[in-house]
Amino acid sequence: MKNTLHNKIYPAAVIALLGAAISLLACTIVGARGVVKGFLPLWLFLFFGLLNIVLGKVPHTARWRWFKPAAFAAAAVVILLLLALFT
Repeated sequence: MKNTLHNKIYPAAVIALLGAAISLLACTIVGARGVVKGFLPLWLFLFFGLLNIVLGKVPHTARWRWFKPAAFAAAAVVILLLLALFT
């Protein structure tokens, strides 16, 4: 197990914590009410966590160095556009 998680747990934790902080900031700015919008930081944390796991499992993403950050940025832009349209 040590070899499997070596040099992977810390970057994943940093990505998850930054995603949670940004999502909390976005929720504070939006100031939404309701269960779905109230738990938006949790949904964003789960979404980006699952996206990180999926992109880690796909073998072709390891070849392109900037694919994972570009995928995260694209997902963030789509989420922000959806928030702008539906709030």
